[in-house]
Amino acid sequence: MNKKYYLSSLFAYGAFFLLFIPPTKGHEGPDPLGHWIGRSDNVKNGKLISRLGPNGSLSFKPTFIKDIKGESILFEGPEAKCLLATDFKSLSNSLPRKALTVSAWVSVRTSIQWGGILGVIQDNGDREKGWILGYNESTFYFGLATEGADDGDGKMTYLKAK
Repeated sequence: MNKKYYLSSLFAYGAFFLLFIPPTKGHEGPDPLGHWIGRSDNVKNGKLISRLGPNGSLSFKPTFIKDIKGESILFEGPEAKCLLATDFKSLSNSLPRKALTVSAWVSVRTSIQWGGILGVIQDNGDREKGWILGYNESTFYFGLATEGADDGDGKMTYLKAK
């Protein structure tokens, strides 16, 4: 093959890809609002230090279990909690406005009726606001209060896994 022909065809192919194939993006957004990793290097002075979003206050002295990612916090018992805020209003700038994706890697050893994994929720009797990823005695669920399902003072809709 002629070296000159090889370089010109390589240039032609390269120009084709640059001109006619659109650039790719890492993601189409929105950007994440919060990210926490439950490892011992992220816990300092009773706080779970976030990668993004507010730090969490741990209500217990954490223990860690080894897993395939290294280690994870063991939340054991009803008093083991990580609180990101004491009131709903203080998180208003950290909440999604249009879209929501929640991801958690959990193992439930003891199921309860209303187990929570992650959420921003206000539950004052009939007045409910926010969202929650949780579990009950037999399945995981996602609860969400939206304007379309609102009964005037707030209402959670729960979607349960099978």
